[in-house]
Amino acid sequence: MRLLLACVFAVVLSARCVFADPIVIQAGGFAGAVDQGGFTGPTWDLRGDGFHLTGLFAGKITGSPCPCEPGTTLSLTHGASVSGHGDVTLDSQVFSNVDLLATFNVRSPTTVTLPSTINPRAGFAFGFDFRLAGHITGLRDGDTLFTQSIVGSGSGGVANFHPLVLPDGTAKQYRDVANFYNFGTFTPTPEPASLMLLSVGAIAVIVRRRRPQRG
Repeated sequence: MRLLLACVFAVVLSARCVFADPIVIQAGGFAGAVDQGGFTGPTWDLRGDGFHLTGLFAGKITGSPCPCEPGTTLSLTHGASVSGHGDVTLDSQVFSNVDLLATFNVRSPTTVTLPSTINPRAGFAFGFDFRLAGHITGLRDGDTLFTQSIVGSGSGGVANFHPLVLPDGTAKQYRDVANFYNFGTFTPTPEPASLMLLSVGAIAVIVRRRRPQRG
């Protein structure tokens, strides 16, 4: 029995470490996913309750329909998997000069249409609204120091599309090369169970109001 309790306690501690409650990124925060052969973008600066991260990252943009043809209309919902190096403060613990991995799931209601013609030297940037959920892992010498989930949203996203230039210097398709996330004020979205409770509560209120009064 003691062994069982010890195992359960260990599992609980492990789950808490790996699946910590999401930290809400405050307005003014910045992150990016640069998919250009190892080039990094501007320095990230993410702040939340007991959390601060700064660092440089590069990686891959996932879930995008591009490379795609000129004139394509597409949603800016996408994912990202990036890695980098930086400093993190998490619950008063300071992790300096650590390796960082991050994955993002970015939902966006914004759709854009790429230009109908393509110039091998001309890229295009589009603004978009977004809601981001992600996980950040800190490592040193291959050992995991922490894993922290984050959430945030904003109306200051920027998606950059560049021509995919062929060896002969021509271009026939665009690709998504860099997405930047400028965070604003976060508004929580009720979970389905919460929405159901709200609906039930609203129905109860209506029923009470319609119930005839007895003298």
